[in-house]
Amino acid sequence: MTSEQLKVGEAIIDLLSREYGVDVVFGIPGVHNIELYRGLHRSGVKAISPRHEQGAGFMADGWSIVTGKPGICVLISGPGLTNVLTPIAQAYHDSRPMLVIASTTPTDALGKSFGPLHDLPDQAAVARSVCAFSETVTDPLMLPELIERAWNVFTSARPRPVHIAIPMDVLAQTCAPFVRKNIAATKPVAHDSDVTKALEITNSSQTPVIIAGGGSIDASKEIIALAELLDAPVLLTGNAKGVMPSNHPLCAGNCLVFGRVQKDIESADLVIVVGTELSDTDLYNDGRALQFGGKVVRIDIDPDQINRRTTPTVGIVGDAAQTITKLSHGINARQASQGAHRAEQWRDHARAKTSDTFTQWLEVIEHWLPDNAIVALDSTQLGYSAHWWLPALHSRSWLAPYG
Repeated sequence: MTSEQLKVGEAIIDLLSREYGVDVVFGIPGVHNIELYRGLHRSGVKAISPRHEQGAGFMADGWSIVTGKPGICVLISGPGLTNVLTPIAQAYHDSRPMLVIASTTPTDALGKSFGPLHDLPDQAAVARSVCAFSETVTDPLMLPELIERAWNVFTSARPRPVHIAIPMDVLAQTCAPFVRKNIAATKPVAHDSDVTKALEITNSSQTPVIIAGGGSIDASKEIIALAELLDAPVLLTGNAKGVMPSNHPLCAGNCLVFGRVQKDIESADLVIVVGTELSDTDLYNDGRALQFGGKVVRIDIDPDQINRRTTPTVGIVGDAAQTITKLSHGINARQASQGAHRAEQWRDHARAKTSDTFTQWLEVIEHWLPDNAIVALDSTQLGYSAHWWLPALHSRSWLAPYG
């Protein structure tokens, strides 16, 4: 190996650091993935090691929520990958970017059931159902294109995890430093005709409601501006908590689970749905899809999502922030009237429905919770109540499992 050459594992980390700004990875080093760790000191990338690969996956997921950057896992073959499947599935369900790079069985034993250590019949296939894509790389020259393809998923489409499996012998090969494979990709842009249709029904509405989901996590400014133009209360899914600050008068918070709130939504003459599946987890109503009585404008970056669980009056495929900005330019601003009162009624209803067993705890936590807090909670009864009770003043400040 010459001074200008690297092991393939080193070259991967070098490319991620140099071209994609990766500065932290999560995983546990071992014989099977040591080549991925070999160049960390030279690249300046920080490695964080938990006691179990599942912890690495949840760390990477949490990292992506708070920073907005893809979480990177570097894992051993076999159990390293299977141990992290739960957080991969969580990130898939909640549409978050995670790059999982794992070693796999040596090339000469791939899929042959020779019984080498950590052997899986097809490691990439194991992860495929919970990834945007999952591939096995036997030629190092494939890696720059696959990494670029992964980044395009993370930044220009509905973000989802990506898994790349690399045989141990391939990781140990020598190569020149990788050159980034630039593949043009942009977020889908809303069609003007769809925006025009949406404006016609929006400007004629009397009782508009906005439901904002995780797809609007980076569209706080735009969601707030749209709500204020329309004097519309905003309901947030769990993954959107903080997109509109809890102390904003039009923020109804995370109270979609309540039947009274769902009935009010269904009776509104317009509901604007932004970046959400309208999933069972957010509605918690025995799987019943909302039966909208009025018109629906649905905005989503994923074209497959537009007609799931409801058929909108107007479906717009596009990035949340960009699309709402285009929509807002044509909206006839209205005076504040009933929007804040409607939001307050829903917030009060949620609090009134909260069990006395939990309110004493929630009141104390709320009192001492700083404005810049990052809250992490698990699936517990107290945690469920915290979703609608505790405030969040900023997006990317609420970590909770919704998958």
